[in-house]
Amino acid sequence: MVLVGCSSATNGQPDAASPSSDGAVATCDACVDADASTDTATITVDRTKPTIALSSAFTGFSYEKSMMTTPYFSTNNTNLVGLFQRLGSGGIVRIGGNSVDQTQWNHTGAGQTAGQVAPPDIDMLAAFLRATGWKVLYGIDFVTSHASAGAAEATYAASSLGDRLYAFEVGNEPNDYSKNGDEPSTYTYEDFRTAWEGFASAITTSAPGAVMSGPATSGFDGETTWTIPFAADEAQAISLLTQHYYIASGTDPASTISKMLTPDPLLPSNLAQLYTAAHSLGQGFRLTETNSFASGGVVGVSDTFASALWAVDFLLTVAQGGASGVNFHGGKNTYSPIAIDANCNVIGVQPLFYGMLLFDAAANGNLLVTTVTTTASSLTAYVVDENDASTDAVAVNTSMDQSVVLSIDFGRTVGAATLLTMTGPALDSTTGVELGSASIGLDGTWMPTATPAAVSGTTVTTTLAPASAVLVRAQ
Repeated sequence: MVLVGCSSATNGQPDAASPSSDGAVATCDACVDADASTDTATITVDRTKPTIALSSAFTGFSYEKSMMTTPYFSTNNTNLVGLFQRLGSGGIVRIGGNSVDQTQWNHTGAGQTAGQVAPPDIDMLAAFLRATGWKVLYGIDFVTSHASAGAAEATYAASSLGDRLYAFEVGNEPNDYSKNGDEPSTYTYEDFRTAWEGFASAITTSAPGAVMSGPATSGFDGETTWTIPFAADEAQAISLLTQHYYIASGTDPASTISKMLTPDPLLPSNLAQLYTAAHSLGQGFRLTETNSFASGGVVGVSDTFASALWAVDFLLTVAQGGASGVNFHGGKNTYSPIAIDANCNVIGVQPLFYGMLLFDAAANGNLLVTTVTTTASSLTAYVVDENDASTDAVAVNTSMDQSVVLSIDFGRTVGAATLLTMTGPALDSTTGVELGSASIGLDGTWMPTATPAAVSGTTVTTTLAPASAVLVRAQ
């Protein structure tokens, strides 16, 4: 990840049930033969199988800690407040990134000073969180700090943030410390764990009741040697196991739209390993830093409509894997869901945000076991029983030229159904995205239009256009 920032002047975890191996049949090449006939898909649910609970806290943001030393997290940043609120109250924002290990605690600082966080910075964040209704997963410097300083910062943060504090996270991607030069080449997992325990002990002693998480490891290549051992070794110390995920590096020429829309074959199995490691010890797990391609993303890929389609399917895949949520990394990066200028002003709602919002509209209930029978390799679909007694089917079509006729059997009588469709001019479009025939304003305003769908008994039918996604709500 790159370090970013703006110019500045001078507790309980979400629920997650056991993931099912019988979920939606997935996907997906980016496109199919333009000469082929319209594809068809039959989507059915099995109401006899266990479900997976989703909550409004599932979809969140992640930011570099350096953003705390700017005017970004301010109640005066009303556009940002509105965009957070658009994704609902009760969300979780994670403060961390590489800069967490380069931002030291200064208990007498005036605030808004690069390289250090002071009481006014935390107080500003606390006010922002209260205005939005969100909570924070708060990162503490591990590399350039020490346990007593970390404990002092955590104590002040716990007091200022109050019920807006979700958990503490110490350090960032420790499995890369030796590679990045933050630690010697001989640095090991055991070295990290020993030092981490010192921080955790000091924090929980000085801030009783503090919830700890970790280890914020990068990449699934470090999962077996860092994340999973940490879950077992610190089972009594943490309540949340944290892992980071990117498809690939943004500096790789192969990091294209096609690669983004091609499912990662390793993702489901790695999620299953995390689920087993965490839940066998009474923990949850969360991808607390994620996005399309690392190193800030790829221009013309991570900032396109394709990223919105990818996000919907990615979020549902991770939910199906039993995670309690994800946090999309942002800021001034290409892949940021919210585009900002050098002075932290919101200047754009990126396509990725639309994908997050579509998912969030369906993420208030129980994810059902779903079977998709289709001629379209570009289609994925999922079904959620909502807490308000409606049922939502979400389908994503990544083909650039093939429509898909959907037949969705909800397994219960449907009285009426509506469609909320996400569209864009093309997969590589960076503007013109709409959800429910409406764009999202810089302040989060959104006036969607849902259209009626054909209903017969338990089944809803509709046609999903090329390069689009739809939420079908059955009443």
